[in-house]
Amino acid sequence: MEVGMQFDIISIEKQHKGAFDNGAIIENKPLAFPQESGRKPYSNIFYWSNASSEKGGLIDLHPHKGFEIVSVILKGTIQHYDTANDKWFELNEGDVQLIKAGSGISHAEKLLPGSRLFQIWFDPGFQNSFGKPPEYKDFDKGKFLIEEFPEYTSVIINTPESGLSLDSPGITMKDTIYNAGTFKMDK
Repeated sequence: MEVGMQFDIISIEKQHKGAFDNGAIIENKPLAFPQESGRKPYSNIFYWSNASSEKGGLIDLHPHKGFEIVSVILKGTIQHYDTANDKWFELNEGDVQLIKAGSGISHAEKLLPGSRLFQIWFDPGFQNSFGKPPEYKDFDKGKFLIEEFPEYTSVIINTPESGLSLDSPGITMKDTIYNAGTFKMDK
């Protein structure tokens, strides 16, 4: 017996909205914090955001502890600073960043004009992650596996070849671009 995937489609109008830097950065959150949206975390995913900036903006230095953050640069360029490396890094369209917050890390993000990023937060098992040192890594878009099909193309982000390894169990991350038209999705 084949079990199909179930999708909850949350229209952009029903997503929680947020802003940083006096509105210079705006975000839509299909999965916001429960106190914002009333929605519960999905599996080990507890935050999911799509942030963009037309004129550029800064998310000031702020702390994280225990969880993993994956950011996919969808458009433009962002710059990232963290206390583990004490310097700024630049990421461009298609690149991915991974923060394993572990025992604690602070970071800041600059979205340059016309930039957009997708960010998702995972619970790797807080009871285990708090004792680990924090990690920050960037991954170049050229390292990801690309699968092409007649209806869509998928970029598989966390493969052994890319080097992006999550402590959160059971996660496969794909950036899938669908062609125009109607088709059946098996998986």
